[in-house]
Amino acid sequence: MPVPCNEMPPLQREHGETPLLDRSAIERQTGGDPALIQEVAELFSTWARERIRDVPDGDFAARGEAAHALRGSALAIGAERMAEQMGDVERDPECEARWARALDAASLTLAAVDCELIGPVGPVGGGGGPVDLGDANR
Repeated sequence: MPVPCNEMPPLQREHGETPLLDRSAIERQTGGDPALIQEVAELFSTWARERIRDVPDGDFAARGEAAHALRGSALAIGAERMAEQMGDVERDPECEARWARALDAASLTLAAVDCELIGPVGPVGGGGGPVDLGDANR
C-alpha cells in the first residue's frame, strides 16, 4: 500500500546522488505561480507516464527517442536524477540495465512530483510512494 503524500518523507539527495527534484527550476519556468506549478507538474506527470508506457518492448530506437524527450522535459521541471538516467539511456538505448535504472528514477521522480508539486490529490494513480509504470518493458 502506498504511503500517503502527507506521510511521505522528503525525497532528498543521498550519498551524493543527483536530487530527484530541484524545485527552483519549475519555479523559474512558472514565475513561482503555485497554480501554474501544479498545472505544469500535472501535465509532466501524465505525459511522462504515457510516454514510458508507449515504448514497445525491444524497440531500441523508440526507447532512445522516448529517453531524449523525457530527459528534456525532466530538465525543464528540475527532475535532475530522471534527466541524468534518461540521458544514459539516450546514449545507449540497448542497455537493459540503464533502462531499468531510468525507469526506477522515473518512478521515484513521478512520486515526488505527485507529492511535492501536485499535492495529495494528484493525477489518477498518484498519491505517494514509488509510481507503478506498468510493465514498461522491464
